[in-house]
Amino acid sequence: MKSYLIISDIHGAAEPLEKCLKIFLDEKLDKIICLGDLLYHGPRNDLPKSYNPKKVVSLLAPLVKEKKFVWVQGNCDAEVDEMVMKMNFKKRHTLHLPDHKVIFTHGHHLSRFDPDVKLNNGDVVVYGHYHVLNLTDNNGVTYLNIGSTSIPKDEHAQFAIFRDEVISVYDLNTMEPLLKLDLSV
Repeated sequence: MKSYLIISDIHGAAEPLEKCLKIFLDEKLDKIICLGDLLYHGPRNDLPKSYNPKKVVSLLAPLVKEKKFVWVQGNCDAEVDEMVMKMNFKKRHTLHLPDHKVIFTHGHHLSRFDPDVKLNNGDVVVYGHYHVLNLTDNNGVTYLNIGSTSIPKDEHAQFAIFRDEVISVYDLNTMEPLLKLDLSV
């Protein structure tokens, strides 16, 4: 199985993305999955400290070219972002595991607040949008919001690693493990 770095709600902040790219390389992961809101900060958020969407684009360009970057559309992502990133986003990215389906999306498409009745017991939804780490079971479907990598609304900037059917969420600044979801059990 491939391994993934999962980021969300970068909002054009270059410094947190640089930290994530170092983790991506150090951990020898296969791909990055971005759960939306990559370049623009949106009208509800303050400007991130290291706001530099042009730098974010240039940092990710090699991964886009090598097809090592997956991007789902957030509510702040627009067609012009696709143009500058030279790739298309999608609303969902799905991985099929032996006993689970894992759906990566942004919370305005699908979340614990707006569940999908077509999902099956054991399915997992990993999403962003709310900027707060949360794990919820809703009728046998697990919903994991990994928080925000650049503008957290709780105390930690977060990212996740998905490896060997385990999703581990970490504090980006301290590398402290915050949550572990084992899908192999």
